[in-house]
Amino acid sequence: MTNSDVISYITSLPQEEVAHLIDQIEVCLTNTSVIAKDIREVRFQDGIKCPHCGSKAIRYGKVNGKQRYLCANSDCHKTFGDFTKSILSGTHLPMQIWRKFAELTILGSSLKKIHLNLGISIKTAFYMRHKLFEAIQKADSVHPLTGSVEIDETYFRESFKGNHKHFKLPREPHTRGNKSHIRGLSSEMVCVAFGVDNSKNIISAPICNGMPSVKSLASFYGSRIEPGSTVHSDTLKGYNKMLKAISVNHIAVKAGTWKNGADHLSHINNMHSDCKRWLNRIYNGVSTKFLHSYLHWFKWVQIHSGIKTESQGKLLFECSSYTLSSSKMKDFSTLTRRVI
Repeated sequence: MTNSDVISYITSLPQEEVAHLIDQIEVCLTNTSVIAKDIREVRFQDGIKCPHCGSKAIRYGKVNGKQRYLCANSDCHKTFGDFTKSILSGTHLPMQIWRKFAELTILGSSLKKIHLNLGISIKTAFYMRHKLFEAIQKADSVHPLTGSVEIDETYFRESFKGNHKHFKLPREPHTRGNKSHIRGLSSEMVCVAFGVDNSKNIISAPICNGMPSVKSLASFYGSRIEPGSTVHSDTLKGYNKMLKAISVNHIAVKAGTWKNGADHLSHINNMHSDCKRWLNRIYNGVSTKFLHSYLHWFKWVQIHSGIKTESQGKLLFECSSYTLSSSKMKDFSTLTRRVI
């Protein structure tokens, strides 16, 4: 039977039977063995390698129907499975739940909505989110910015949102929605450096509290911009000294003149606005200790924004499942203030 025969047959069915058929296909696609096969193909596309030491490995029989492997390195010689050191390692939840969780994450669903949809606790949903984000962060292949590059910094108010039982707040708590206790640019503001090139390659990270120094700027941008690139920035003094050291063409765009000609910071400024709006609208702001993870998540969403939601969910699940990630749930619950 050809594809056209199948399509012809489906279009001849009553609407109720078509809906039932779609449900059956979805069950087949989310079958554990099918998901495991897809992840195995991607994870071992360059050959079977040990997740513990990176050496070559061989098939080592099956346990309860699940494939096992043996590391060929005599110093390691450990056995492992398809999901060892992944977000699915040691989980008590079925893969279908993780797959659906990835789809709901793509849709920007709140933890409460995920809790109601999947029947898991809000605490579990929180930990699943951060294991997913950590996997995305580790899978992120950071390429140096090249060609026409825009760099600029933006600021987020330092936030201690969440559980505080593991450390003492360094300041008086803010009433939700209120401004910082200190006016202007202070140590209560977190400086996040952004960079984007004409290939839409994005880099970002929190680099310090308050105004960035030449050292903090050089530490972040120094190895992430290709020599010979043309870099557009604002007139912050630290940029000029830092960019001279890495042999790039520097164009400092004065405030109010960015619209003139090709020298502008419109892409990077739009990205700042999009990121802040996105974090506030979907997540109602984020704790500073998790800001780095959310920035990687923002980058992932930007890169895959042209793909259909269903495809994004599958891609997110597969990407996070084959990425090596050995963190445990308790690692996120005991994470205290992250000093930048």
